[in-house]
Amino acid sequence: MAGLFDGLGIGCRKDVEIVLVSQEPVRLAYKAPLMVGKTIFAAEQPDDTMLALLKQKGYVLVDTRTARPQDILKLAGIGFAGPPVRIELPNGKTSVDI
Repeated sequence: MAGLFDGLGIGCRKDVEIVLVSQEPVRLAYKAPLMVGKTIFAAEQPDDTMLALLKQKGYVLVDTRTARPQDILKLAGIGFAGPPVRIELPNGKTSVDI
């Protein structure tokens, strides 16, 4: 997905460590695989406690396994109207939106 964002000119950061708790002797951090602003794109979701701490700090976590492509692009800052691709079949009467 980082390659897609790079190709679209979206500034993203990879493998970002977010420190959620840092009080001696406890330090709790989450390593975000891919971030755009405060939106984290990850295929694996953290446990409920980590997710609550991320939300408390203002981060949005997107499950890339289940999110629709148009939602991912919207959260990354790219808006579009309608399907990104329309294919017209050779018979001239049928079109398919992908």
